[in-house]
Amino acid sequence: MPPFTSHGGCFQIRIRNTSVIGTITVSGLPQHKDHNLIVAVLANWLVQPIAELALDKSDA
Repeated sequence: MPPFTSHGGCFQIRIRNTSVIGTITVSGLPQHKDHNLIVAVLANWLVQPIAELALDKSDA
């Protein structure tokens, strides 16, 4: 088992055509909501519609 693994509140940061360069992690909510919070922040930062990015639209 690797020493570090992604969890529900951890989102990998990848550069296109390369590999993972880091992670964004949120903890304190249920895993699914931790993840959706990260998606919401990234959608806002990247000016992308969250409806196309969120795992579960009802939690976004």
